[in-house]
Amino acid sequence: MSFTTNKTLLERIHDNDDVSWTEFYETYTPLIRLRGRDFSLNEEELRELAQDVMFAIFKSSERFVYDPAKGKFRNYLKTVTAHCVGAILRRRKNAAVYCEEDNVPDESDVLEASWNSEWNAHLVEEALRMLREKMEPLSYQAFIFYAIEGKSAVAVARSLDISVNAVYLAKSRGVAYLRECLHQIRSGED
Repeated sequence: MSFTTNKTLLERIHDNDDVSWTEFYETYTPLIRLRGRDFSLNEEELRELAQDVMFAIFKSSERFVYDPAKGKFRNYLKTVTAHCVGAILRRRKNAAVYCEEDNVPDESDVLEASWNSEWNAHLVEEALRMLREKMEPLSYQAFIFYAIEGKSAVAVARSLDISVNAVYLAKSRGVAYLRECLHQIRSGED
């Protein structure tokens, strides 16, 4: 699966390709649910939020054309998600409004920082997924244990039955690949 803001994926969902919609849903749902938690939505409301956001994007997909000059896709997704959160919060108060653009929840600096943090975590998660596909499984595991989880090189080497040097090499290659993956992702998110 390619990164979520990849122009090709956005074009494929525009063409209503079922596989692309599945990929889009699976990639964005965790981020949408995280955003819903910022507003203290319960589990049922989080499921509803994911469905509402996907439905809103699906409804607009025939006329939506991704144009990086107009802004980043992540900002569009954040806006659609905020509108749908607002609708859910209004339904809590027995209002029958569905994803209306006029009544968006307040975006405080804390919520904005939270969105940016969640987006960056999403980028790193995608980069690690790409990294896992690039590296040999044993090297990837050594990289995760040593570079990400902070275990000692000696402990990693013992647990994976490899040399300490192999652990250092896995970290070095992993960091280089990770930078490459993050650059590839960021160049596609305009």
